[in-house]
Amino acid sequence: MSVKSLPALAADLALAPDASAALRLVHEELSGGDRRTGFVLLTVDPRRNALVNEQLVADSAPDGALPPYALLALDHLPPTVQYAVLAGQRFADVGDQGSQYARLLGVDAGVGDFRLLLKGVVFEGALAAALALYDSSRRSSSRLLERAVPLATLFELAYARFYERDARFEAVSALHDVTTRMRAEHASAVAGLEREVERLRAAQRAGTSDVIHKLRDAVGAAERRAIAAEQRLVAVEGQVVNAVDRLERTHVQLHHQDATLRAQTDLIRQLEARLAELGKVAETARS
Repeated sequence: MSVKSLPALAADLALAPDASAALRLVHEELSGGDRRTGFVLLTVDPRRNALVNEQLVADSAPDGALPPYALLALDHLPPTVQYAVLAGQRFADVGDQGSQYARLLGVDAGVGDFRLLLKGVVFEGALAAALALYDSSRRSSSRLLERAVPLATLFELAYARFYERDARFEAVSALHDVTTRMRAEHASAVAGLEREVERLRAAQRAGTSDVIHKLRDAVGAAERRAIAAEQRLVAVEGQVVNAVDRLERTHVQLHHQDATLRAQTDLIRQLEARLAELGKVAETARS
């Protein structure tokens, strides 16, 4: 069994480069080398409304196809477990069918007693992922949860940081793609307008009066199209700016949560030091 303190684990999680590394840290802390107990990170597939074992997907064929037994539909879970996962407030035990659900997720259920508990990771009111806690060591539920809950909480804080970072990168990438596409459309419209203007000017020089009216109509229509395209571009940029602003506010909230966690970490260290002093005083009194 690992003896790493929660403050030390929190410091290690703050240095983790991604969610996989953070999951390995809490998994090793929970299992202590015992392969019968551990965590599995499940991502959300909104198209299938299902939980997916991300590790099995990463190890699958490069075409992105899901391997067999890597996906569990939320609708297949018992209603109480499904509601608990969507709420993300506690671990919910799937009950006697834990081994069957584990096989659907590609988790080795082994033989004998097996428990599978699920907890949703909720970000901004939406289910972003889930943690699967499995155990076949026959430990009591209270002892297992007493060890797993604080580890899961630390992992959720780390995962929120990675989730917010990825969302910011996706927003910037989306803004770049939309801006590039709109500018390309605008450039194409302007080039077409210039060709049309040149053609109509040539017709005007030939003295065709009706062409002059067509030229004016075409120029007016092209200008309206260009204005509409520019307005769409401004609207899209405004939406993306609002999204980035929301992400920044979320980052500030995460910073506050991190500061609170550090304050709690300092309090834990002070309590540990105080307990050590009391232990020494008790030993001195007994001697």
